[in-house]
Amino acid sequence: RSAEDAESLIRRISGALEAESRSGALPFAVTMSAGCALFSSADQVTMDDVLNRADRSMYEVKRRARGDEEKGL
Repeated sequence: RSAEDAESLIRRISGALEAESRSGALPFAVTMSAGCALFSSADQVTMDDVLNRADRSMYEVKRRARGDEEKGL
């Protein structure tokens, strides 16, 4: 699978959660933060490496989103 596949899946899940949250059907708001880390079987990485990469990815997405909000996007 590719980074585009992962990003597409994250957008679909996030969109579904956002739509449900905006529908008013839940007595609380639902938000989501996600990051992804891609690696191949040839990469010699530990699970900690994978989780750290995904965590950094998530915080980068959050940082960009905050920048967009500050710009009014």
